[in-house]
Amino acid sequence: MYSGIAHNRRNFEEHNKQIMRSCFISLSVLCLLSLAAITGSAQKENKQEGTGLVNSGQYIFHADQAMPLRGGVRLLTTPYTVKISADSIISDLPYFGRAYGGIDILNQSDLSFVSTNFSYERSNSKNGRYEVIIKIRDNSESPTFSLSIGSDGFATLQVNSNNRDAISFTGNISPWKRVEK
Repeated sequence: MYSGIAHNRRNFEEHNKQIMRSCFISLSVLCLLSLAAITGSAQKENKQEGTGLVNSGQYIFHADQAMPLRGGVRLLTTPYTVKISADSIISDLPYFGRAYGGIDILNQSDLSFVSTNFSYERSNSKNGRYEVIIKIRDNSESPTFSLSIGSDGFATLQVNSNNRDAISFTGNISPWKRVEK
């Protein structure tokens, strides 16, 4: 009599384990599907955001990595940006590399400046990226910023200057909401 109760109890416990496994697997699949749906919609929003930001002409480039002409990739832990609008460019980027001549180079080792005199050219490339060329005119070094921006907001920035080695940055763009005073 006792062996029958023990046998029924064992069957009951195994049945409960199977139900729990089924529930766990079902919940796991449901969570993965939900995550995939959320990720897909976020990528779609990012794609629209990148395109909209470039078309607006007012955005911020956030640098994540620097790649100097001489030397390896440097991960940037401090927030470095280039703020772009129709009337100004505000650059706050680091510089790693060789500088040539000029006393200005000795006093300013990074790529930090504000410019209101610049040209801005934007074009679409064949692979769905935007190519933006910004030529700074009111800086003694006359740097040229070449931005390649994907529809997802990922961007690469190449900086060429008269008095410095070239340097590249990778990062992304985001909206620039200026506060007027």
